[in-house]
Amino acid sequence: MDFHSSATRDTFAARLCPVLVCVIGLTGCSHAIQRWKTEPPKAAAPTKDFNVLWSNVDENGIPLNPHWGAQDADPQHLPATSAVCQPTDAPKSQTCTDQAVRVDPAQGLNLLVCGAEVGAFHGHANWTPATLTGHMSWSNWASDYDINFVFIPDDLYGGLTTCNETADGTGTRCTPGLPAQGRYIELEYAADELLTPVVTPWWTTLREAIQHWADSQGTVDDVGNALNRAH
Repeated sequence: MDFHSSATRDTFAARLCPVLVCVIGLTGCSHAIQRWKTEPPKAAAPTKDFNVLWSNVDENGIPLNPHWGAQDADPQHLPATSAVCQPTDAPKSQTCTDQAVRVDPAQGLNLLVCGAEVGAFHGHANWTPATLTGHMSWSNWASDYDINFVFIPDDLYGGLTTCNETADGTGTRCTPGLPAQGRYIELEYAADELLTPVVTPWWTTLREAIQHWADSQGTVDDVGNALNRAH
């Protein structure tokens, strides 16, 4: 999962389902596959807006439901809280985090396309693998061939920033001091990675529901049913 400075939406399923997700990142366009070691970096002190903090790990030793340094005293206090960390390329800088950030800049055609975005940084900046628990609903199959979902953390705020959009589309992006409620993390899956190799019944059902939705043969509710078959 990446945290993005922008996201697109068509419509959303009304029903939600639990999900776990896996990489805390920042902004950007499509990127190359990167391999991560199972051992994450050490948690830093909550002295900077974009230090990733956690107190628990999952079964694989991966940070479980981490949060940003700016959220340590108040979960609703979303970064960037300081003016120096607000530019799109700033959160990954040493001014805003003590942790080593892996940068995956846009290249070639991606750089040409991403260059149209506002901001000085085009690509992905990744802090650490992580596990987040929460609820997921359908978003869209975007023009960049990414399949997108809306993910809302269980605690409603963990890992969010002032640049995360609101699920109902009413929130203003990248403006410090605005309410944190209703913001979400956009989950992106490359269509050829999600739709082609899956063979288990749950993923197969989800794949078929997404394909039917894209072909105008199915509805948002069909995708919602596939996401949460227990409802």
